[in-house]
Amino acid sequence: MESKKVVWHQVVLFSLMLLLTGWRLMSGEWVMGIGVLWWWLGGVLGFVFVFFDWLIQLMVMEPKRVFDVKLKKALKGENIKTGVAFALEERQKKSELVMKSAFFLLAWLVLGFFTLSSVASAFSRGFMLGLGTHLMFDLAWDYFKKPEKLDNWFWMIKRSLGMEEKRWFVWVVLVLYSLIARGL
Repeated sequence: MESKKVVWHQVVLFSLMLLLTGWRLMSGEWVMGIGVLWWWLGGVLGFVFVFFDWLIQLMVMEPKRVFDVKLKKALKGENIKTGVAFALEERQKKSELVMKSAFFLLAWLVLGFFTLSSVASAFSRGFMLGLGTHLMFDLAWDYFKKPEKLDNWFWMIKRSLGMEEKRWFVWVVLVLYSLIARGL
């Protein structure tokens, strides 16, 4: 099932970026140039950056586990396929990731608005779009496909949220993301 999600990650990112690129080129907002390539590079790197949230958290919280034998092999490149599978498996085991939290999503919305209104760098705009797209994809996936994992997004909140509150949060965040993503 997890390999399906990884494939859908790629489909969603590239579809969104192709759609936005086509729209902007056709509407005259952009002209084909190096800025478009920087925007694409930023989008891909921002999207991939979220995959490393578990590794960053692991380095801070449990530095000795980072040097697990399997992870060493993956980083050395002895067997890339096994290393990637291990990394994705480890990431799925973590339920309290900083980037996969409601507070981080709210911080992204604020930063996305400021990026939209104040940042001219194509790479930075793409990075924010990629980061937000990955987060929104994961949130929507958990909401529609794995509702039992939706609680993991609210681990920083000290009370239990009802399904109605979670539903409102998901839909409001998705709508705000859509408005911000259009401009990034």
